[in-house]
Amino acid sequence: MADPDLNYGIADDEQGFVHILHSTFFDVNPNIDNTVEEYVERILDTLIEAIEEQLSAKMGAESYVNGLKALDFGMHTKLLANHNKTLKERIVTVEGKLLHDLKIAMQKNKELTEKHIYRWMFRRCFNSALSGGISAVEIPAHIPPAFLSCPAHYPPIELLQKRLKDADKEQETIVTIFLEERERRDAEEEKWRTLLKVANDKINKLENFAISGIKSELQ
Repeated sequence: MADPDLNYGIADDEQGFVHILHSTFFDVNPNIDNTVEEYVERILDTLIEAIEEQLSAKMGAESYVNGLKALDFGMHTKLLANHNKTLKERIVTVEGKLLHDLKIAMQKNKELTEKHIYRWMFRRCFNSALSGGISAVEIPAHIPPAFLSCPAHYPPIELLQKRLKDADKEQETIVTIFLEERERRDAEEEKWRTLLKVANDKINKLENFAISGIKSELQ
């Protein structure tokens, strides 16, 4: 019997031709993990069961031939290939987003480093001027004005060093996550390649099984 959850099976029309019923499993479950694996296993189990039922019922040789023509095994192979392509596109999208986030984090870390260095330099100049009794401080031209605020609000150098260290750790974490995601993607691709090969082997086995049954009936 066909799996009711898949809405999939084999049926005869009025002329005795065998047809494959449409499956909406992917349409209603687009984001479920292992969808392809579950789909392939359940489809193949349904096909094997249906073929065995037809062979055991000893239908006529003509019905077997018509049924074999209607079992479009290439359709399932194409379906697997399409969903494998979709999976790869999703992985590339995730990888691109991680790379984008990594670049933003690196740029942010660079700006944070420059900002703290400029403020630290200005604070040293300011403190040196105060300790030397200088009433006016000449600000280096290469320091952006946006980084120059009230020196009294500048954090101590120890805090700046801690912030820089934290920023470096954050960047290292992002790089690690990116590398782990890439390894996971490679493993996922290999998994689907293996699954597709297994599915193709099972389809070939089904074809040979059906052909053998037809030949035995014709003899």
